[in-house]
Amino acid sequence: MLRELLYELTRGFAYRQIKHPEMRKYTTWLPIFVYSIIAFVYLGLGLDFRWLGSNGVFDKLQTILSTLPGFYFAGLAAVATFGGAGMDNKMPDPTPLVNIRVRGKSISHPLTRRQFLSYLFSYLVILSLLLCLLLLCINAMASVIPNLEKYFEAMPNGPYIWWLLEFLVGSGLLLGFSSMLITTLHGIFFLTERMHQP
Repeated sequence: MLRELLYELTRGFAYRQIKHPEMRKYTTWLPIFVYSIIAFVYLGLGLDFRWLGSNGVFDKLQTILSTLPGFYFAGLAAVATFGGAGMDNKMPDPTPLVNIRVRGKSISHPLTRRQFLSYLFSYLVILSLLLCLLLLCINAMASVIPNLEKYFEAMPNGPYIWWLLEFLVGSGLLLGFSSMLITTLHGIFFLTERMHQP
């Protein structure tokens, strides 16, 4: 029962498990490329932004990001109910595959265009919601974070641990935003052009 429950609650990430020769490009390599460029520009130019507090970068990002889950959910609803004739045809070879559970067994399922877009938009809904919640937590802790930093700096190896925490949180956010950007652009391309091709 727990396995089935976990399966249902994590299906928003099934987009990343779609098997197709081109999918790694969109789920891994392009987001890492975008992450690398942003990190290189930020570190190379020695940029230093005000990250926390009102009018900080995280506060502005949270404002923008809080609208995206609803937008992506509307896209998911539109795709799920769109009546185009070709939406329920199997995608052309090589057909993308995804593992689904049917009566407790995992099977490899070929995707239709509707299913592919449903997985894409469900991933964007979950990713944008998680990023929004993470930013909400960071902004809520804005007044406590300087005290935490002082606490870690007083510990042996504390500055290294603090730097590692900042790096992990910053990298997680940046990789999440990079993945959301690439997946959004991929979805726009698919909706505007690819789904209308044979």
